[in-house]
Amino acid sequence: MIRRMPFEQTLLGSYRLGETLQERALELNLKARAPGLGMFGAKPLTVTGSVFADGLASRRMLTGRVDLRRFSTGAGAYTLDFEADDGRALRLSLHRVGSLRTPLFSFSRFVGQLLSADGTELGQVELRVDLRRTLRRWLVM
Repeated sequence: MIRRMPFEQTLLGSYRLGETLQERALELNLKARAPGLGMFGAKPLTVTGSVFADGLASRRMLTGRVDLRRFSTGAGAYTLDFEADDGRALRLSLHRVGSLRTPLFSFSRFVGQLLSADGTELGQVELRVDLRRTLRRWLVM
């Protein structure tokens, strides 16, 4: 019997709209279930969760895809859709950043874009995995 393995991830960081220098708080909480080691398998995970984006989305539901396959560091590794508080459909497109010299940092940092429904870039995003929550989950399993 193949055991289903949970995927839970909290990403914390900020976003900037357009050319502004003002950073605003951003938090993503993602969850999925993957069969066995499927989270590292051939298909991206379908995820659900919530997004808090200061001034944009107040704990709104999100859905999307997370590609955890080995070396999946290209653009679009995380594609997450949500509805802003004003009703606009928005998308976050994220990818990992880093190098082999700093593996923990590399696997915990993401950059990307905040996009409108038609793909127009609205802003820039920078996030990190909340390692305190992540490590706590692994230690109590």
